[in-house]
Amino acid sequence: MRSDRAGFVTAVVLLCGFFVFAATARADTYFIGVGNDGYFTDVKGLYKAMSLWDPWPTPSADNMTIISGRSLIQWSPDPNVILLNNQGGGGIGKALSYFGQLAGPDDIVMFFYSGHGGPGPDIDPDEFKPDAIPDGDEEIGLLGDPNWIRDDQIAEILGTWNSEATIVSIFDACNSGGMVGGQNDLDHIGNDNVAVITGSAEGEDSYGGFPYSLLTQELIDALGPGLPGDLNDDGYLYADEWYAYAYEHINLGTQAPQFFSDYDAAHNQPLFYESGPALSLGVPAEVPEPATVLFLLSGGAVLALVRRRRAS
Repeated sequence: MRSDRAGFVTAVVLLCGFFVFAATARADTYFIGVGNDGYFTDVKGLYKAMSLWDPWPTPSADNMTIISGRSLIQWSPDPNVILLNNQGGGGIGKALSYFGQLAGPDDIVMFFYSGHGGPGPDIDPDEFKPDAIPDGDEEIGLLGDPNWIRDDQIAEILGTWNSEATIVSIFDACNSGGMVGGQNDLDHIGNDNVAVITGSAEGEDSYGGFPYSLLTQELIDALGPGLPGDLNDDGYLYADEWYAYAYEHINLGTQAPQFFSDYDAAHNQPLFYESGPALSLGVPAEVPEPATVLFLLSGGAVLALVRRRRAS
């Protein structure tokens, strides 16, 4: 009888210890994808490929919201994935601001945009580039919508996010290399855990394709079977590896992808991994739901009582 009781107490302590450890180590993931003017296929294709790998959730009605057109954007309950089709600058800004309220320390937030981009006026001003490159802000938005959103505005929003969250921004758009470099651009948001991938250099075109645009296609291919983008074969795919894979497979005579990162070493976490390799390398396991923990504890208690009664 004492043996059963001791075993039960030990199991409870171990289970509670595991739950507390995992709960403190687990991070959430958030994805905001915007596809404008016929490029929504890029958004859907990229997230589908992402969701095949941990820690990104499989799309479902419970965690994903898809909005088409410039309608009033509201989400309930809070989704982890928002896919926006044909959104103007106002809708993009609202989605980014919304996720900024949710992201916590060590969470991963990815913003992906595929559509048109171009130079705009240097309103702040903060752009100090060589004369060969137009001095102006970069903008993304929807054709026919006058309210495009500038790189400085995006950076201002991202700068309000949790400073310990990992932020990855990807722009498959013309002129997108100009999203960094200015004093108020995405490389100056006051966060030490930032990565930016662009489809082209500033002043350069980014090309579409079928079924996906050039940059998007290579990012998807990097997430194929065996995780080809894991260039050092350690079971993880980091932002710099993801970019490097795309860079190596795009004809640089067509467009030259750009990359910027500023990572605090303590928070340079992988963007993708497979459950088996990741667990062996020390990545925390999934946390059981509270109801599951309660069920296990209750079951253990009932089992102990039954054994006690039989013993008596």
